[in-house]
Amino acid sequence: MGWRWGRSILVAASAALAFSAAAEAKPNLLLIVTDDQRYDSLSVMPSTRANFDVPFRTAIVTTPLCCPSRASILTGEYAHNHGVTTNNGASVFIPRADESLGSWLQEEGYFTGFVGKYLNRYPLSAPLPAGFDEAHYRVWDANGLALGNGHTTFTLREFWTDSEGQHDQLVEYPNEANPEPYATRVFAELATRFIQRAHDPAMNPEGKPWALFVWPTAPHTPLLVEPLYRGAPVPQWKRVPSFREADMSDKPREIRESRFRRSAGYSFKWRRDQTLRMLMSVDDLVDRVWSTIDGYAERESTSGVYTSDNGFLFGEHSLTSKLVAYEESVRVPLRLAVPNMPFKVVAGSLVANIDIAPSLVELAGGAARDSFDGRSLLPLLGGGCFCGRRVLIENWDLFEYQALRMKRWKYVRWPSGAEELYDLRLDPYELTNIARRPLRARLMETLRSDLDALLLE
Repeated sequence: MGWRWGRSILVAASAALAFSAAAEAKPNLLLIVTDDQRYDSLSVMPSTRANFDVPFRTAIVTTPLCCPSRASILTGEYAHNHGVTTNNGASVFIPRADESLGSWLQEEGYFTGFVGKYLNRYPLSAPLPAGFDEAHYRVWDANGLALGNGHTTFTLREFWTDSEGQHDQLVEYPNEANPEPYATRVFAELATRFIQRAHDPAMNPEGKPWALFVWPTAPHTPLLVEPLYRGAPVPQWKRVPSFREADMSDKPREIRESRFRRSAGYSFKWRRDQTLRMLMSVDDLVDRVWSTIDGYAERESTSGVYTSDNGFLFGEHSLTSKLVAYEESVRVPLRLAVPNMPFKVVAGSLVANIDIAPSLVELAGGAARDSFDGRSLLPLLGGGCFCGRRVLIENWDLFEYQALRMKRWKYVRWPSGAEELYDLRLDPYELTNIARRPLRARLMETLRSDLDALLLE
């Protein structure tokens, strides 16, 4: 018993020292964020699992909707604090972009780049996203309408500097140079070029460490699979007990009458299978980016985060889409790439998208911002624990509700006065709402008070 205790202390201390040393040396930083990827979809992504080899078992987003969640990733704040509460929130975020992750990393001496989907409906006429020395990001028209389907037809605003000078242009895909584009593959190429430019003294004369954000549009709808993976085999689908939930009488009216409920004939399996095939292309992107990093012998000096902006339902509770507080909607993959770790850990604490910015700022050598609602993940790698943590989940677009997520409990409050309470230890599929049970009356009082307090922070 003593040997085991001593060994666990030694291993935790070694992990903390390794991560501390990496932070002192200002590692390169890589942040990959997918679009609508739920937590249980990594089985088709071997390169992602291998390269981001420190998983968190329970990672959630604080708003299960693209634009608010992306703003939370960039700021470390809840939506009610950063102000982006809908998918039309780009105009709200632009004035405060100087106080977000890209800008903070530049302040810490990083050469920064962005590739992919930044914020929903980011207009082509808007200022370049603050905080990036180079950016290749998807744009929408002045009315917020999509320019293309986002996968095989799309428009990027591309800003970079090379030996010929500074470039700032709109590039429509397909084009003469790329007549059959697939966005995930295009983003992989642009990410590779950024890393190459980061090593070119003409582009990065001070030899700054680089920080690269790669945010592909996959696997967001429309579910257009790259030709290479059309019809590719996928793992057998094991439907969970909440699939097409038979008795919804304990669910709030907002759920029972939701516009996202689907009948038995809906193609849930097809959507799930297409999603996995699109993620195979993302896995190729991950592999290519890390191969480029390896080409510069920088694996041991590069730290990374892999996650998604929200999950997605494939028929659980008869629902599709996201937005709701059920696990398949709010839980996402969250994995770290940690150089020089003496062992592989699986972190069990409850973590969230609001923890990403604090973690990367700490890795970059910066101080925690007073505005952070999240906390750095780094102490967890040294054996720490977010014990007793309560994370706010809030949604303000289409569905309006506020919720608390803890390791064991989930509490949801709707404007109608309806409430939900699930014991996730005994009921991981959220089949039985126990909010009205007398045995839980005292717990409900505490959770209501805690939720009110978090909304005021």
